[in-house]
Amino acid sequence: MGTVSREGFTLIELMIVILIIGVLSILSVPRFSTIRDKAKYSQARLYLKALFESLEHFSAEHGAYPPDVYPNMPPPGLVPGYASEWPSPDRDPFGSRYDYEAWPRADGTFWVGIVYFGKNRMRDDGIYEGSYYVTNGIDGLIMEYGDDLFIQAAAHGAITHDVVDLSKYRRVSPWCYVMRR
Repeated sequence: MGTVSREGFTLIELMIVILIIGVLSILSVPRFSTIRDKAKYSQARLYLKALFESLEHFSAEHGAYPPDVYPNMPPPGLVPGYASEWPSPDRDPFGSRYDYEAWPRADGTFWVGIVYFGKNRMRDDGIYEGSYYVTNGIDGLIMEYGDDLFIQAAAHGAITHDVVDLSKYRRVSPWCYVMRR
């Protein structure tokens, strides 16, 4: 009688191997995506910390912080004197924005900080409409809210208009400016 020579794999064996590889890839892709997002947020944290340090140097020299500006605009007097650049969406890991804020408070002082809009590129105010940052911020500590990051420079700071170059900025409120085009 003849013996059956078995060389190669059966169709069932190949299907099982393909199924196992598929399941393993499905399980690993979300993990890789999470790791990639964490690395991008690490870069954003570095930007926030550098901008915070620039604000602290500015405040030490001028005795106050720059006035508020619209999102993704450098505060008057901060760039290039204290920071080399203001991060733009084309250089950001998520293509998101950094928003310098100097919000007036009832006592005549200002909440000063920087909000990073995060992966979804929108401010995650929710029901708080920005007050979350004001009530929960700690000077110099990067904190999270939704997918946003923020760093508070001062809970009760002062602002100065002396650094505003009116050829570059236009006033839109008593404490806020926008860059001229």
